[in-house]
Amino acid sequence: MAAAVDARRAGYHRPLPADVLQRLHDGYLARHGGPELRPESFHEALVWALAPTVPAGANSLLLGDAAQGYIAFDYLIDLPAQEPILESLWWEVLERAPVHEAYAIACNAWLAGSFEPAYPTFRRAAQAGIGQAEGILFELGMPLRPAEEALVSAQRRLNALRRELGDDHEDCLMAESEVATFTAHCGRYEESLHLSNELAHKAASVFGSEHRLVLGVKFGAAWSTFASGAQHEGLVMLDAAVRESTRVLGPRDMAVLDRRWWIVQLLVDAGHVGEAKRRIRALESDCAFLATNHPITVRVRRLVDVLRRSSLDL
Repeated sequence: MAAAVDARRAGYHRPLPADVLQRLHDGYLARHGGPELRPESFHEALVWALAPTVPAGANSLLLGDAAQGYIAFDYLIDLPAQEPILESLWWEVLERAPVHEAYAIACNAWLAGSFEPAYPTFRRAAQAGIGQAEGILFELGMPLRPAEEALVSAQRRLNALRRELGDDHEDCLMAESEVATFTAHCGRYEESLHLSNELAHKAASVFGSEHRLVLGVKFGAAWSTFASGAQHEGLVMLDAAVRESTRVLGPRDMAVLDRRWWIVQLLVDAGHVGEAKRRIRALESDCAFLATNHPITVRVRRLVDVLRRSSLDL
């Protein structure tokens, strides 16, 4: 039952074959003691899970049959005090789900701290034309293809969405942000700044000035300003964007920490070593609550190593 419930908590709302549930349940059984629990056979457990919870009445905990597969009853996924989803389950449902569902599940896995299963799914989603997935890979330093090709694809996607949904639809605004981002990655900073400023105004009129998309676009405009050569003005804008994001989202929000990392990276690339050293110390301390394999922690550690290899005492 724990395996079936977690499949739905992960975002996979399709029946699972009995052999899959049997394979997955081993990890859940082991977490609670394994053989020491003296468990019944899998067949007996399945019969129990399929039995009506009230004689001659209500639904069973598990719905379905051998032909169609089995799925946990709806109310079970909302029960409190649930344990973390096992990584083995993330791998299983991500491999079984259609690509658009798999992308949503991969985002859930990412937020839950299961990063390794998410990477190949992001790549599969990007190959299927899901722009957000390609953007994620680019930000992680794992691009699917060169920025110029990604930009062409993003522009095509935006044009198609505009025809289908109209300029102000959320999907179109997200696609516009991807175009602005890939334009910057192509080194076309002035053009990216223009696109970002236009999009920030438009998105704020639709969602409000504190929407995540608006905050991200403002940071993108500051990034392009700095990268275009206006470093003093750009750094002022970058810090202002991070302060606003911190106020709205909180200091531990992943977007806030990621944007702070980008500022340090920009400073390193621009040769502002002293300022980069000061900021990386603070960022490393503020990321201490994250798991050691968290992508932000890994990127911070790599940046620290870069500064150390440059014979700079941190």
